[in-house]
Order: sequence, then C-alpha cells, then structure tokens
Amino acid sequence: MRKLLILPLVLLLLATTGCRNITQAREPEQEYLAAAMGFDRGEGDLLEVTLEVIVFSVGAAEDSIESRLFSGTGHTVKEAVGNLSGEVAKTIVFSHCALLVLGETLSAGQLDEVFRFCAAEPNISISALVAAAPHAGKLLSCQSISTPITGYDLTGVLQQKRRDWGVGLSNRLYEVESGRLNTECFALPFFTVIREGEESSYTLHGIRIYENDLPSLTLNLSESAFYSLLSGSFKSGSFYFESDGIVYQPEVRRYSSKVRAARGINRVEISIRLILEKERYSMTDNDTLKTALERAAARFYNSVAANCRTDIFNLGKRAGTKGAPGDFSDVSIRFDVRERPG
Repeated sequence: MRKLLILPLVLLLLATTGCRNITQAREPEQEYLAAAMGFDRGEGDLLEVTLEVIVFSVGAAEDSIESRLFSGTGHTVKEAVGNLSGEVAKTIVFSHCALLVLGETLSAGQLDEVFRFCAAEPNISISALVAAAPHAGKLLSCQSISTPITGYDLTGVLQQKRRDWGVGLSNRLYEVESGRLNTECFALPFFTVIREGEESSYTLHGIRIYENDLPSLTLNLSESAFYSLLSGSFKSGSFYFESDGIVYQPEVRRYSSKVRAARGINRVEISIRLILEKERYSMTDNDTLKTALERAAARFYNSVAANCRTDIFNLGKRAGTKGAPGDFSDVSIRFDVRERPG
C-alpha cells in the first residue's frame, strides 16, 4: 500500500524535474533517466561518478519503478560517465536529475570540473539541489525511506527540514554557482551514512561550509540554525540550542535581520527579530531567551570567524561593505524576541 501511495509522488517528481514526457521515458531499451549524481575522488586521483537511474519495469503498479546504481571513473565527468560499470549501452538523460552530491575528498580542481560539466550539460536543471556527504556513492546506495528513488528521497528530506527546521540554504545549482563566483564560499546540507548489518541508512547531520571549493567547516543541526540566523537565510520553524546548561527550543513564526556597518571602522551590528509561535521546554520569558540567544550566537560567530577565511555570513554585501568575518574589529549581535499577538 505504501508503494501505491508514493507512485504518484515519484511521477510528479519526474514531471517537475524535466520537460520530457513519461511515455517517451518509458522505453527501457532506449535510455536511462538519471535521478541523482554523486561525485567522489577515486583511485589514482580520478574522478568517480555514481549515477542513480530510474528503471521502469512491466508488472504490478507497486513494482513499476525502481532505481539502479552505476559508477565509473575518469579524468572528467564526461569520461567517467562514458566508463560506467555494467556495460551501460543506453543513453543517459539528465533532465530528471534532482540531486547532485559532493564527496568530501574531492579536490578543488575536481569540484570545479563537476560544476563545469553541470553548466555545459543543457539537460541538468539549474534548480537541481546540491548536497554533501563523506562519500557521495555510499549515500546514494542507502536504502530509501519513502520513495523507490534514493535521490528523490533525499530531496524530500531537505524540503521537509526547510519547512520544519527553518534553515533555508541557497543550495540549488545556480545559487551554489553564484556563491562560488561572488563570495568564494557556499553552504550545503551535509548527510552522513550509518551502516547497519547489510544495509545502510542516512541522516541529515547539518551543514558543510565550502571555501575556495574545499570543505572548511562542518556544523551540526544546532550550529546550522545559528548559521542560518546570522547569514540571513532563516525562514520559520523550530530549532534548539543550549546556553549555560539550559536547553531552549523556540518556535519562530517570523524572522528578519539587518546588518549595519559603522563608517570608517570595521564595526558591524547584526540585528535579528524573532516573532515566536511558542517557546517550549525551557518555558522562560522572552528577556531570558533573548540573553541566551545573544550569548550563544556570539560564541558561535567568534568560533566560526576564527576558522574561516571568507565572508560566509555575507555580511559585506548585506552591510554595503567588504571583508571576511575576521576583518571586522567589532561585531555585535542583537536579538529582538517577541511573542506572536493573540
């Protein structure tokens, strides 16, 4: 029954990730539809590409869609796709590719090659999501949870977290490319893989920060919330954090932020307003929550600024100035916390 319910979802994903019709895509002897691509550093420093493709089979409706993995290596993505294992003789169609996964061992040159391929391949949507993992191939080989296609499963998790968790990342392909070109940094959702017997499962660990096309910092879920709050990308939802031994979990209805820079000096003020739906677990008043947020945010900012070389919070653009976090001599963070009226 579960597979019967998710079949329309998969068909919807196929329809929204490309312009080709399903009837044409059903010819198994002609082509494979790529659902996701993973990129890792392989043996001999070659680029290893893992491709998850959609396979249509004739039979009962609940068994009509499944996925298959192929991998290949090469000096370029195109060469690696041409060397896919399993004697793939069918045409690979990228118009339904919803997810691109970057492994953590990729060199800066290999990551650049990945984005060059994606820019040159006209069938890869600029709205495809980009994520990171210790090993991209192993992530795509994990057992899916709600759909037959692991790549679509992962995109579903990201969409749900965006709604519930409040952390909005600019991790669509065109947004990541913009970050690479304009600020030399970008942030991606970071998945980890858990091995249990013969099967593997995945979990969303948090965020991975990239600088100059290399991973520089990994944040857990709580730290990721503060990254989103300070970088201006938070939406709405619930997040948790700890301050002075107390765990807080505010549920944010509305969020806004402003960055102001003092003239003539590297002094910046980040002002954040939170309109709360309710505040759970700690049951403290808004002033206490405000103080806890400011302390936790300051500790987080100082820790990140000490380890990053670029302006990962995009403060320069938001304040109308330029400079990496460490270039500002004084950064203050202020919260305005209010409850939703009524």
